[in-house]
Amino acid sequence: MLTDIAIPHTYKGKKASQPLLFTMHPAPNRTGPHAGKFEIIFTRKTEMKSVKRSAHVTLGELAELYARGLIEQHKIRLRLSPGAGEVYPDAHPGKYVSSAHIVGNSDFDRMVKKSPASGVLPSSLRSTLVQLGAIS
Repeated sequence: MLTDIAIPHTYKGKKASQPLLFTMHPAPNRTGPHAGKFEIIFTRKTEMKSVKRSAHVTLGELAELYARGLIEQHKIRLRLSPGAGEVYPDAHPGKYVSSAHIVGNSDFDRMVKKSPASGVLPSSLRSTLVQLGAIS
C-alpha cells in the first residue's frame, strides 16, 4: 500500500446504515497478471456517453505521471483501498488524487521529484495513456 498518498473518503452506500469515514491509499493489485501494479482510471466523455477505461502502471510510472502533471491534466483517477485493518463495504473506489495529497519529503515524493518532468514519454507509459484514451 502506498501510504505516502492518503485522502479522506466517506462511504454513503447502501451497504452501511450510516456514513463511514475512511483514509484511502493507492494499493497495488495483489494477484493476477497486474500483481504489484497500480490501477489508473480515465473517463473519456463523448457526445453520446462516457467511457471508462483502466490500465495498470508500476510505482515508477505512477511517479512519472505525477512528475509530468499528467494526473492533474487528464484527471486520471487511482483505484484506492482503505488503510490497514479497515474493511471497505463495497468495491474499492477510483478517485482523483492530486499531487497535493502526496506527503511531503516521503519516499514517493522523492521518487516524483527524481522522475523526468519533461521530454519524450517512455514508450510503455505512452502506450498505456493511448490505451486509456487520455492521449492520442
